Amino acid sequence: MAERSRGRRNRDRREYVPEKKRAGKAGKRIAIGIGAVILAAAAGVGGYCTYDRIMDDKTMGCKISVYGVNVSWLTVEDAATKLEEKFQDTTVEFDENGKKGYSVSLKDAGYSLDQEALKNELQRLKDNREPCKILFEEEKNYTVPYQVQWNDGQMKKAFAGENLITDQARVSSTDAYITYNEDTRRYEIVPSVLGTEIDDVKLQNQTQEQLNTSFGEDLLKSKIVVTVDENVYKTAAVTEDQTDLKAHLSELNGKLESYENAEVTYEFGSVTDVLDSATIQSWVKVDNENITLDESAMRDYISGLSAKYNTQYVPRNFTTSNGNQVVIENNEYGYWIDEDGEYEQLVKDLEGGQPVSREPVYTTAGNGRDGDDDLVNGYVEVDLTGQHLWLYYEGQQILDSDVVTGQPVGINKKTGEQEDWSTYEGSYPIAYTEHPATLSSDIYGYEVDVQYWMPFVYGQGLHDASWRSAFGGSIYQTDGSHGCVNLPPQVAATIYDYIDAGFPIILYK
Repeated sequence: MAERSRGRRNRDRREYVPEKKRAGKAGKRIAIGIGAVILAAAAGVGGYCTYDRIMDDKTMGCKISVYGVNVSWLTVEDAATKLEEKFQDTTVEFDENGKKGYSVSLKDAGYSLDQEALKNELQRLKDNREPCKILFEEEKNYTVPYQVQWNDGQMKKAFAGENLITDQARVSSTDAYITYNEDTRRYEIVPSVLGTEIDDVKLQNQTQEQLNTSFGEDLLKSKIVVTVDENVYKTAAVTEDQTDLKAHLSELNGKLESYENAEVTYEFGSVTDVLDSATIQSWVKVDNENITLDESAMRDYISGLSAKYNTQYVPRNFTTSNGNQVVIENNEYGYWIDEDGEYEQLVKDLEGGQPVSREPVYTTAGNGRDGDDDLVNGYVEVDLTGQHLWLYYEGQQILDSDVVTGQPVGINKKTGEQEDWSTYEGSYPIAYTEHPATLSSDIYGYEVDVQYWMPFVYGQGLHDASWRSAFGGSIYQTDGSHGCVNLPPQVAATIYDYIDAGFPIILYK
């Protein structure tokens, strides 16, 4: 009983403690609590500071980011790994014609950061940054140099055109080409047309350039958009700006222009015959890029010239000195166009593209002509019936003389047989001239010296006959030559002075 009461008295004493005393005790307890908190906080701050100093030495430090990635309290190795993971998570997206298409991560494309180089730069940052000084200091963001690397094979596979699928099938580019315009009569270039097939090398180069630009702006973007445009399409093998195509175009049009500018004036003395541009143009044939001349039409034209202007090997209408009209059938003197040679020269002239004036290419040419008159520079005329000769030179009669020509019926002294020694009719060019000369014949058994020898055909010729005392009349019928035209010495000398090889002689009955 006594213990419980003691207990009650004790309780009663607590209940009646004066207010002043109770307040003092409470204050004391609060003070002790605050002190304990302060001591604990101080101990915590001290511990944190100690921890911070330790971690600051071993890690990247507190409140630190690199390229926006928090690397606080991470070792250099872990920070490098975290940065690379963030880098490799970047998505490369290819957009074509405004539509989102194929995408791939940098990791799958074979891209990575050079870890050794990155660690060295992070270590340098760690060594040179300011240490944490206060508990609640603001986070600092740093950038460091870096090196991007990639696996070439993996990159090429990731950035290949086959990955870029479109709604429509891709088409190939078409080459530029040269075509002939019938309206302008000129060649022109039809431009190439760009297709939509991807050139892998161009796509890879453009993608890498865009990635490099993006890395320089922000190393750790979540997405990099690559725009696929015509710059990565396969261009045509032949484009309109290629030098060799332009040169070929110039060559073709130059050839057409040459034919348009060409003109050939054929000269027949003072008479001319013009091959004009319109005729030449009618010969030009264009087949794609092949420009040719109509050989058949050209040869027909040349044949027409031959028919009009050839004077050799055609019957010759001749007006004699006595005013008679005779036809010389055996006509070996004159002009004959070499049609093959003329064709070759004409092709060269037309390709030269300039007006040309010239004579045709002749197989044989006379002593001068004016149109179809090829005796304009002179000729020797022999009337075999009248036994008379005339010499004309440049339109003037120089002389005339009686002559003795070949004996119609003669006896060969060696064989005793009767032979025809008549002088040949026809027109011939003088083969050559010789002064003096020795004439001989095994057939007829003679040898004679003459002063002037001017052969014209088959061993027959003009020469002086000093052994004769008379000329003309009917002497030739019984005492004629073996076919030569015998001349008085002075007449032979004069003729010799005027003529040369090629000078025409006309003999008729």
